[in-house]
Amino acid sequence: SLKIIYENRGLIVLNFNLQNTFIQADYQTIVPDDSNSIMNLSDSPVMVKKDSALTRMVWQDSTSWKSKLKKIKVEETKMGKWFINNYQRITEKNIRDSFYRKWQVTIFPPIGSNGVLSGLVTNMISLNLLAGYNNGVNGIEFGGLANILKQDLRGVQCAGLGNVVGGKVTGVQFAGWFNTDFGAFRGFQAAGLFNHNFGTFSGVQAAGLYNYNNSISQGVQIAGLLNCNRGFIKGLQLSGLGNLANKSSNLIQVSGLFNLARKIKGGQIGVINMAGKIKGFQIGIINIADSSKGVT
Repeated sequence: SLKIIYENRGLIVLNFNLQNTFIQADYQTIVPDDSNSIMNLSDSPVMVKKDSALTRMVWQDSTSWKSKLKKIKVEETKMGKWFINNYQRITEKNIRDSFYRKWQVTIFPPIGSNGVLSGLVTNMISLNLLAGYNNGVNGIEFGGLANILKQDLRGVQCAGLGNVVGGKVTGVQFAGWFNTDFGAFRGFQAAGLFNHNFGTFSGVQAAGLYNYNNSISQGVQIAGLLNCNRGFIKGLQLSGLGNLANKSSNLIQVSGLFNLARKIKGGQIGVINMAGKIKGFQIGIINIADSSKGVT
């Protein structure tokens, strides 16, 4: 095949055998190659017997990872692959401008008022009868099934199935199943199943199953099953089963079964409470800490 690339304030891709010129990224979990590792999962606590009389908690630090995760784009997610066709992707590569409109209506991408240019348009009012793909929203967006934003959301977003935002979120998200945000989040989000945030989080999140934050968090997490934070967290975790805090935290953890924290200033309330270092209190049937200052 012959591929001709011409670039001058834009990109034109021609492929004579009509093969897809886009590389579909397959993101996999990167695990460290370290013979001294306690586990293959980064930042995960395990109970290790040092001898027959003493048990201590051992953590594997994520800073030992040699590889860095690539930035994920909404076009490369499963939702993006389902709803964004190749013609729209090529159009966006050829046009570098962005547009602003007061409203848009979409049945299913790219069948809508913005057509194949929808990924370049930021709207004030966005209505997606089944699913929609847009650049951003400064106002309000409704989707029968899914809302996909390439960039930022400032306002309110509601979907019967799920919301996916590639940029920052400032506002409120509601979804029947899930919310997934790749940029910084500030506001409130609620989902029937789960919330995923890969940027910093500030606000309140509630989910029927679990909440997951990959970076620094401040606020409240409420989940029917599990709350998990990989970065520093300041606030409250409340869950029916368990709470996980992977970094040093100023935190209160309350769960129906277990609480797990690496280094915590605050307290843990549950049947089983475990911490590397704690300054505060542990209230439960089984309380474990490498070192503690307070009430256990």
